[in-house]
Amino acid sequence: MFLNADGAELQRIRGYQTSEQFLKAAGEVAANPEKDAVTRAREELETGYWPEAMARQKLAFALRAVGKQEEALVEYMAALDSLGTDMMSRNYWVHLIRDVCDMAGDYPPAGEKMRTLREELVKRVETGKADRYDLNQITTIDSGLNQREKTLELYSRLKEKGDVPAELMSGFARSCRDLLLEDRQYAALEAESYGGLLFRTLADINSLNRQKAWGNGDFSGLSADRAEMMKKRFESMSDEQRAKVNADMMEHLVGNIGEQYQIALGVDKTGDAATIAEKVLEAYPSALTYHTLAVNALRSGNPHEVDLEYAGKAVGLDRGEHPDYVQTRYELMQYFERVRETSPDSAPAEAPPVAGVGEDH
Repeated sequence: MFLNADGAELQRIRGYQTSEQFLKAAGEVAANPEKDAVTRAREELETGYWPEAMARQKLAFALRAVGKQEEALVEYMAALDSLGTDMMSRNYWVHLIRDVCDMAGDYPPAGEKMRTLREELVKRVETGKADRYDLNQITTIDSGLNQREKTLELYSRLKEKGDVPAELMSGFARSCRDLLLEDRQYAALEAESYGGLLFRTLADINSLNRQKAWGNGDFSGLSADRAEMMKKRFESMSDEQRAKVNADMMEHLVGNIGEQYQIALGVDKTGDAATIAEKVLEAYPSALTYHTLAVNALRSGNPHEVDLEYAGKAVGLDRGEHPDYVQTRYELMQYFERVRETSPDSAPAEAPPVAGVGEDH
């Protein structure tokens, strides 16, 4: 963002720029400081400096910044209309939809436009004319307007209807995966898991092992060019930056595996759950991993005694850094206490023993 001395926006650059492009843009601002962002954006739209959708989006941003919401909405909708049917255009829809939904909090007509668009997209789905891009746009609108329960309602209705192509429903399940997890629709999530839960878990564990190596600066196995690029990036970061990037990636990958564990327990595939736990603990036996298994077991509504052991191991290794680890263990203890109270003659189900519990790593 380029601002004048009064704080008014003169120019905004989004996305990647080469050094030449950036310096040219900066030079134009410096040479013409009297032009505000709206004027510049209109000129760029008229001259075709950017593709039409991007130029109109930029103009809409500038108009919003000076409070011209009505004009901004017109530009957003024109930007949507300007896009074609190719893959890049269909993907770009999502960026524009997010912007318009973001306007809705301060400018209700933007929300009405998105609700109307959603109705049109749902009709396409119900008449068999939709594709995965239409479904992505529906989920984006629902997320942007804080009405994600509508995504779940639509998914359940289409599933019950039964005549939507399986690959389309599978894509829909992927796009609303977190909602299906919250609603414990585990059978649908298992069906969506390409190759099955164990296949997906092994793929994530392979990624986890690669990330561990990369976190230590080991880029063997990559092509020479790719390894050199990764090495340069690695060496350009401080020790703290490397640790942060690696920790974030490990948490993401372990989280993915934890979800597979939750689904396996949710569909009562105890053997698969035990294998998933064994493999991830073998690859990364950390407090994070133990807690991820325990908390996903709790979310599944079908935890086993071994999950309480995982929670205890997480607390022991964590040394009090994460209060939520203690909370998860407490909630599992409460769960099993309720089980014993309601079924005094039956012990909680036990999963097969898994490597890692009771051992120090």
